[in-house]
Amino acid sequence: MFDILIRNGRIVDGTGNPWFPADVGIEHDRITVVGNLSNAEAAMTIDAQDAIVCPGFIDCHSHSDQTILANREATSSVYQGVTTEIVGNCGLGFAPVTKISRSVTEKMVHSLTPEVPVSWSSCGDLLDRIDEGIAINIGYLVAHGAIRRAAMGSADRAPNLAEIATMERLLAESLDAGALGLSFGLEFMPGRLAGRDELLHMCQMAAERGKPTAWHVRDRTRDFEASVNEALSVTRETGAALQLSHLSAKPGSAPRAWNRVMEAVRLARAQGQDVQCDMIPYNVGPGLLAAILPVWATQGTVDEVQARLRDPATRERLVAQSDRYWMMFSRREWDKITLTASQAHVNWVGMTLREIGQATGEDPFDCVYDILADEGEGYEQVWVNGVLFTEGDIIEWLADPLFSIASDGFTSKDHGPLSKIINHPNSFGWTPRVLGAYVHELRTMSLEEAIRKMTSMPATRFGLLDRGLLRPGMMADVAVFNEEAFRTRATYLKPQIYAEGMQTVIVNGQVALQDGAPTDTLAGRVIRP
Repeated sequence: MFDILIRNGRIVDGTGNPWFPADVGIEHDRITVVGNLSNAEAAMTIDAQDAIVCPGFIDCHSHSDQTILANREATSSVYQGVTTEIVGNCGLGFAPVTKISRSVTEKMVHSLTPEVPVSWSSCGDLLDRIDEGIAINIGYLVAHGAIRRAAMGSADRAPNLAEIATMERLLAESLDAGALGLSFGLEFMPGRLAGRDELLHMCQMAAERGKPTAWHVRDRTRDFEASVNEALSVTRETGAALQLSHLSAKPGSAPRAWNRVMEAVRLARAQGQDVQCDMIPYNVGPGLLAAILPVWATQGTVDEVQARLRDPATRERLVAQSDRYWMMFSRREWDKITLTASQAHVNWVGMTLREIGQATGEDPFDCVYDILADEGEGYEQVWVNGVLFTEGDIIEWLADPLFSIASDGFTSKDHGPLSKIINHPNSFGWTPRVLGAYVHELRTMSLEEAIRKMTSMPATRFGLLDRGLLRPGMMADVAVFNEEAFRTRATYLKPQIYAEGMQTVIVNGQVALQDGAPTDTLAGRVIRP
């Protein structure tokens, strides 16, 4: 007798193979049978007539470590059929924490979830805290930015030998405590201060423990190709596996830069280097406002940075050097940039920089520097959305065989404090957007291939070898939905709308969503090797 029996489904097993009719039997937390179970009995039977039955979706580029402690039910994720998220990406993380990084970490945490006390120190402490009860599975990448701050605070220089040793120790402790890998965010502070020697030390430690590295590369505009080559070179030298996060050519990159980058990636793979990529299904992407600042502007204490940002003469210099990160700033394309998270200016969240300038009567550049200066110690956690790509770009990138599909968002709710920080539909609608826009409307990939890119491909990439497929012996993470009814109504203007049409979601053999409604069952786990 099975604990759960799913009958009459169209099985899309995660391999990319065409769907086939079958039943799925689940006992405890495992799939035990996929086949004809017409005579079987079960404690719970789910009739999946005419519905797709597939592995639960795996989000390989998520930032839900920033919200999961305030949303253990992972509500927006469960509505989308997401059963596992790989978090801690872009070098942005909240552990490990030391005496010299605690104040900044608390400011970062409280900018999103002010109700969450920072009671942890090590990565293991944080994973234990998360593992006290969550609705989905979490795989954690330890963030280089957190390690650097824990070792040397906000020092704007290369680490000395003692600090390198501390960083190596903290990374080793984090990986040994259960982190699945290491992430870099070389476009953001403090990651962009890291030189080659520092990157080599970090990647060598990851490689020795057989853990992958995920890179938000240094630049995706003018220096896009050089930035990807840096990641390829460092990981080639150390032997670390490389995941190129949201690999995309932004405005300002050279013509066909993405194509040349992919030629380099494919050559690296042909020569035996372990490298893959991922991308989001949106032409508008999230980013950190402080990344517009040149390195010299972020040097010194927070008070010194604030004074610099408020100085009129310095602002003229900053404007003159604004042709970096997102070129919309230097081009003054203010309608393409929207403020999405700010503690100091909550009233401006959801407004474009043009609208903020009109409301204040100031030049939008002055608004940018006012926002960052007013934010104080948390200025590195001011978020914006930008119109970065064309629809044709997204179609080409998502269809590439080396690309998994991910959200670059975080799990949230449609009400309460968390809902107020959401200004991008990726947190509420990325999986139905993939299946609706790119499978059914544009027909740029098959249903089976899209599901593979959101299940078995990211699972194997991050070592989750018992997830991502509907096979006997695999963990029972399952999604059941009618492909015609599964859709998202989340938009950039109103993103806090749950996905519709997901019928059943099972996490580790327990029902997380039943008849389209969350059960609030906390059957998820922190996945540790």
